Amino acid sequence: MRTNWISNTSEEDGLGTSIAVQYGNTLKTSAILSLESNKIIGIDDVVLQTEFIIKKIEHTLHQSGMALSDLVMLRVYVTDISMWSKIANVYKYLLSDCAAAL
Repeated sequence: MRTNWISNTSEEDGLGTSIAVQYGNTLKTSAILSLESNKIIGIDDVVLQTEFIIKKIEHTLHQSGMALSDLVMLRVYVTDISMWSKIANVYKYLLSDCAAAL
């Protein structure tokens, strides 16, 4: 059975996409942005953006009966590679119990 999970952002509404699609016990996410409704979260703050996105993923996982510890892979696209160490530090404290390949 297929379940679409949404987060009610303008991008989802405009493109007809969802934050994640679940097939049985597998959940796949798509491009997740730091948006809440139509508001950008963490403008010019990569730490806040990363925290918000991981919490958004965590919320979707919980809705589907899963947890961050169930992550297998997390793919990240960074527009400014000089910010990677800040992003990695957020991963260290929010995903410390996760076995995902980052």
